[in-house]
Amino acid sequence: SAANEAMSMILRLQNDKSEIQMEARQFKRLAEEKMSHNQHEALVLEDLLYSRDQAILSLTCEVQAYKHKLMSYGIDESEIPANGGDEMSRSIGMTEISEQIFDLPHEIYPSLRCLPNESRLLANGDDEAIDMEKYVLGETPRS
Repeated sequence: SAANEAMSMILRLQNDKSEIQMEARQFKRLAEEKMSHNQHEALVLEDLLYSRDQAILSLTCEVQAYKHKLMSYGIDESEIPANGGDEMSRSIGMTEISEQIFDLPHEIYPSLRCLPNESRLLANGDDEAIDMEKYVLGETPRS
């Protein structure tokens, strides 16, 4: 009788142990899945931040190109009307509204390669810095 009780207790303890081990494995798997999901979400957010930074850089370069174009027409920044900022904020607001309505992709601008003090390679392969401001609009360094 004492041997049967001891055997019964051993079997019950082994059963409890296996249940606890199974719960621990399930908890571990769940924690690993959550960590994997969170890591994936963090990577997606980093990609979105990178895309946004690239769009900002692209737009900054585009603004710089337009400033140079205005300067080639002889228009100085000080001659631009003061209400230009208001029109800009209105157009930004309309862009946000149209993106919400039509669910437009965020990467609508191709990336531009215009870095300050960038040296460009000429067609013949010479590494020579080109000063674009010394050429009249429509002319290129190679024409």
